[in-house]
Amino acid sequence: MLKVIRESKELASMPVIMLSASAREEDVLSAYEGGANSYVQKPLDFNEFQEALGLIREYWGKLTKLPHQST
Repeated sequence: MLKVIRESKELASMPVIMLSASAREEDVLSAYEGGANSYVQKPLDFNEFQEALGLIREYWGKLTKLPHQST
């Protein structure tokens, strides 16, 4: 899916956060080499997972300034 997003003219500039249970270095490298903006290892504990999602939402939804897309 990351490859499809990065090859799409309409979606290429969209920030992509990879959320995975994997902590394998090759998975992290692959995500960044493919154009991911962030790689987050998904916590196994549900409460920690909710907290991580809140932090992601706070950063990407409130703090980060993204360019406006013209349609």
